Amino acid sequence: MIGPDADEFDRGHFLGHASGGELDINLFPQDRRLNRGWSEEGKLFRKMESHAASHPGTFFFHGAVYADDSWVPDRLEYGVLLDDREWWIETFHNRA
Repeated sequence: MIGPDADEFDRGHFLGHASGGELDINLFPQDRRLNRGWSEEGKLFRKMESHAASHPGTFFFHGAVYADDSWVPDRLEYGVLLDDREWWIETFHNRA
């Protein structure tokens, strides 16, 4: 899929299936440990995704930050608008 380190990546979804994400342009190479919640950052990422999915109608965003001209994001920004109208925003590393 990506090159010699392809086994380190999953087909991540900018909008998770539980939040209505589809399988079209929604896909990108995502660090497997982050996507599956295997790392400390991954646990936090999954917690944020779960919050958005378990609160239908919650506004959230998921963006990619690139450090080169590849299609593999260097970092991911994820933000959730909480019930008290405060933003919960985190940046996650997407490369080892």
